Order: sequence, then C-alpha cells, then structure tokens
Amino acid sequence: MDCPPVTYSIDTTGLDYPGRASVANRRALKQWTAMTGIPFVYQPSGGLVSVVFRTIKDEWAAYALGNVIVVDPRWIKESVLAHEWGHILGIPHTSAPDMLMTLGGFMDKVTPADAELARCPA
Repeated sequence: MDCPPVTYSIDTTGLDYPGRASVANRRALKQWTAMTGIPFVYQPSGGLVSVVFRTIKDEWAAYALGNVIVVDPRWIKESVLAHEWGHILGIPHTSAPDMLMTLGGFMDKVTPADAELARCPA
C-alpha cells in the first residue's frame, strides 16, 4: 500500500509506566507496517493521530474516534492498540473470528485479512 507516513503523537501523562504504553504502541504499529507497508512516524505533538491513555468508565478497553485513540491504562496491550489502529486505518469491526478486528475476538496479531481492508488515513 502506498501511503504517505502517518504521523502520531502519544500522551502518557499520568501513567505509572509510560514506557510500557509507548512500547505497546510501537509494537502494534510494527505489525501494521509489516502487513501493509504503511509507515508510521512519531511526533512529540501535533501528529495526524493522537494516542491517549485515560480511564474509560464503561466496559470498553479502548476506542478510536476520528483520529484519536483512547486506551484505558488497565488495557495497555499491543493487541488492543493494534485493534484500535485498525479503526484509524478505516477497518470496522467484523464477525470473522480469525481477524484482529473481530469485536471481543481472540486474535492478537494483524492478519492478512485485516491488512487487506486497511486504507491510508486522511
């Protein structure tokens, strides 16, 4: 896929272990790059996509809204971040049990089926 670099900023303010969040995010992005070729570039502020860590008061571990990913600190996992980045890449939830983008699914890696649906973020 021929996308321009996707810039992102990450806000770890208030986290006990901010490095853990950054590493999980980098690993999630490595999966997407390996499967799609989309390059992701960190910017200290002002990236196209913002990744923030805040307590979510409902049952969700994380969500993506527009170009913002919000992750509950209790759910800082590579698979959760990879799933939310899938939404940023335009992929909705699916019912296919063998895809990362299955709501409440068991896949923890980006699959070729996920990558096929990815689009360059605007």
